[in-house]
Amino acid sequence: MQSEAGNVPLFSVAPHIASRPVLDRWDVRAAPIALIALVLLGCGEHRSVVHRQGEPDVVRFDGADVEMDAAIKTARTTFPGFVAELPDLVKRGDYFSIKVPVETGASIEHIWLEAPELRDGRVTGTLGNAPLEGPLKLGDSVSVSIEEISDWMAVVDDELFGGYTVLVARGRLSNAEQKEFDSSVGFRVPESVRRF
Repeated sequence: MQSEAGNVPLFSVAPHIASRPVLDRWDVRAAPIALIALVLLGCGEHRSVVHRQGEPDVVRFDGADVEMDAAIKTARTTFPGFVAELPDLVKRGDYFSIKVPVETGASIEHIWLEAPELRDGRVTGTLGNAPLEGPLKLGDSVSVSIEEISDWMAVVDDELFGGYTVLVARGRLSNAEQKEFDSSVGFRVPESVRRF
């Protein structure tokens, strides 16, 4: 699908927002884990990337991206296992985050939440980065239905669990870019998904 406002790639997240441009940002902030930004690829060889100083890149991607769609669906399907593991993650002090779609005006951005909480069928947390547009900013609280999550991740014993969309994006990087990404994150990135 394309928007009528000029070939902006779209991504079907949920039926009520499928006709709006989608941006995706990959960022995790937590001590001692440093800022992580993954570049997602757009359709074909064309990459539409927004660069901002002090913030991770934001990449527009095609709504017909079957692999990314499947990653989001799998993250949603495996979410109950992650939820069951949450008490142990908290007890051990392991890092975890949940990525959610955030309406930012004319588009939807998928942003990792800091300190996410689950209550009454909703995920609530603070934005881990500043959206490109709209009134929301870094640290603002957002809440979405659990059914709308885009991904979940945890770092256990210095290894990534979940992160389905992260692994799809990483798989599209060149070998050199993968090595650079892997060395920058501060934990092991498995070749295939680890889940609870």
